[in-house]
Amino acid sequence: VKSPLSAQQPVQAIEGVQDTLRILQPYWAGKMACVSAAKYNTITKQLKLLQLLDYFAPHIYSGADTPRNKPHPDVYIRAIKALGIPARHSAVIEDSSIGIRAAVAAGTVVFAYTARSSPEQALRDGAHHTFTHMSELPALLLDFQ
Repeated sequence: VKSPLSAQQPVQAIEGVQDTLRILQPYWAGKMACVSAAKYNTITKQLKLLQLLDYFAPHIYSGADTPRNKPHPDVYIRAIKALGIPARHSAVIEDSSIGIRAAVAAGTVVFAYTARSSPEQALRDGAHHTFTHMSELPALLLDFQ
């Protein structure tokens, strides 16, 4: 989910994310989280608007609610502990350098969505895998599983 750049621009889901979540849900029901640097109320409002809230609730974590927001790993560590998954077995999907660095610092395996950024930069930031379309993600995650 991408935040709007301005108050006038509507929130839009990344193309293919609904289908991807629908495919992944049976494998990780109750084990998927939404982790963001945004405020909790903003995250839940956007997820609800995009009809994605049910895929993640109650596992929604805001970096604004941790001692240190991204690029520090605190919010990822909080989510990992709540989910009860060891960091090395946690897959994180990220689309920003700051988020990639935070997830790597938390010890997770990072899949970088690079449709609007550089795959090379994502790898330099520490991402383990890159992909450019959400339709690629289920196969990548099922291989990771």
